[in-house]
Amino acid sequence: MIHSMIVAIDSTDSSRRAQTFALNLAKQCGASVTGIAVLDTPWIKRPMAMPIGGGSYRTHRDETIIANQSKELDAKIKEFCSLCDGEGVDCRWIEVAGSPSDKLNHEAEQHDLMILGRETNFHGVRGHDVGDATEQLLEDHPRPLIIVPSDEPPTGTDLVVCFDGSIPSSRSMHMVYLLGLAQNRKVHVVSVDEDGDVADGLANRGVAFFKARGIDAEAHGIQEHDDAAHAILHIVESLNACMLVMGAFGEHSMIHQLFSGSVTKQLLRACPVPLFVHY
Repeated sequence: MIHSMIVAIDSTDSSRRAQTFALNLAKQCGASVTGIAVLDTPWIKRPMAMPIGGGSYRTHRDETIIANQSKELDAKIKEFCSLCDGEGVDCRWIEVAGSPSDKLNHEAEQHDLMILGRETNFHGVRGHDVGDATEQLLEDHPRPLIIVPSDEPPTGTDLVVCFDGSIPSSRSMHMVYLLGLAQNRKVHVVSVDEDGDVADGLANRGVAFFKARGIDAEAHGIQEHDDAAHAILHIVESLNACMLVMGAFGEHSMIHQLFSGSVTKQLLRACPVPLFVHY
């Protein structure tokens, strides 16, 4: 079960959705929430081309940006605390400076789960479909992640679980059960393979895991060779699912294929519901 979770705080729309999602989940589980805001000083002070004699200007520029962003983070933290108070959720907050991925990884060690917005980046850059902090955390993180899009929250309650028989996907399926996220929900186990019989067999294996633990589950074996991501997203949308669970898919871990044209990349960018990832 979930006892505590950490949620990233920045100025993106998906971060605000992530905070709302975290508070709703905390109320369901009776868990506490820690909000973390990171002043990304390495990004602010990153090397830049400067004219001769521009050092003093750069120093002043950096100090101004740091001061302004610190004020913005203070305001975001106050909003988060007010939101928690309004929902009756036990909360604490942390404001730190440094590398966002390093700070989040360090703090996550004390929690069961991390929740962050898909576009979270901690330095106010707009227009990215996936934030750089999200990219880095997906590559290596000590706890399960739930990545929340900026879309309107889903209205359904069913859970879709991707299962390909690999160790990472098995771990992800087991973790979502251990955290209690499958309780009181119908679980749809989706397996995709170019051989339909293999896909059916994998999906039924996943269903057997959940049914043995008293969870209502249904198998969806899909024969598909080229576009596994589209097949998975079609199931998510047609079922009006509330979350997609994923560890790995295909012959190699999707985490290791991240941002190289993999299924993970497509699902991360296009998934309209929160995406649970563990590996």
